Amino acid sequence: MIKCGYCCVPTCQHCIHAEKELIEVDGWTYLGEIEKCKLHPDEEVSGAHYCKDFHCFRAKKKGKKQ
Repeated sequence: MIKCGYCCVPTCQHCIHAEKELIEVDGWTYLGEIEKCKLHPDEEVSGAHYCKDFHCFRAKKKGKKQ
């Protein structure tokens, strides 16, 4: 599990492995609801669920300077 910090609350909604639907409105593309997990396609995903492979989209990569 990779969190962005000590206050990070792991959910599928914030995981980099979650595949979300793309919604296009007036030429703009937005991320919608979670469709599936790229690592666990057979498991149910939701905004309140997470697994041991959680990786927060805000977590910094090791060795990369900002």
